[in-house]
Amino acid sequence: MPPVAARYHFALALRSDGSVWGWGSNPQGQLGSLPGSVTNMTKVMQTGVTQIAAGANTSYFTHDNGQVLSVGHNPEGQLGAGIEVDRSSTPVAVVGLTRATRVSASSANQHNAFAFSSTQPLPPTFRLGFSPDSGVLLRNKTIKSQVVTSAVNGSTQSITLTATGLPSGVTASFNPPVVQAGGTSVMTLTRNTVIEPFDTLEITVTGTAGSTSRQSFYLLTLADPNPASGHAVPGPKNDAPFTRLLVRGNS
Repeated sequence: MPPVAARYHFALALRSDGSVWGWGSNPQGQLGSLPGSVTNMTKVMQTGVTQIAAGANTSYFTHDNGQVLSVGHNPEGQLGAGIEVDRSSTPVAVVGLTRATRVSASSANQHNAFAFSSTQPLPPTFRLGFSPDSGVLLRNKTIKSQVVTSAVNGSTQSITLTATGLPSGVTASFNPPVVQAGGTSVMTLTRNTVIEPFDTLEITVTGTAGSTSRQSFYLLTLADPNPASGHAVPGPKNDAPFTRLLVRGNS
């Protein structure tokens, strides 16, 4: 399915880390925030989403655990959550779905949505995340972040961790380099040389278990502590890559 969905002046984008980002008109809270006229780029869902759909002022998300979540307008019960509210700016679970694989919003009727469900148990999988998910790396220094995995659908998979998108002079290592779903690893980033420009960039960490792979993104700020260089030490820019709208399909 396409990683972008749009309807009635708002749009959603699905990234390969399972997060969903949205922008545009938000009169009914369909972007996961308090209703407002126009919303800049904002994170709607944190992780675990495999497919998205945009209805009329309502957003829908299929999760890797078989749930469907919805957010936004609800005068006709289109959130599917069994709640009697006109809208919800917090995502809620559609009741009665446990093995959903896809959701679609009707183009013919603005108050309808449809979900497709599997008759078989969903395959085991996993999620990746960071704690913290950003940091500042100075010359000849190291920083660490915990890579957190979570098991989905009863996964017991062994996950091999790798990092890509590293600038020249920066290396990454994982301890341990292979974890079981539900376990943690420590990523260490080391910088040995002067690298310019001093900027925030995105490192991709991929977890691979057999034919299944999942990704998570770490925001790395390169800085120089030497005032003589003319560069101050900046703090991490929150979600800076999204000023360039880096959208990727889900793997």
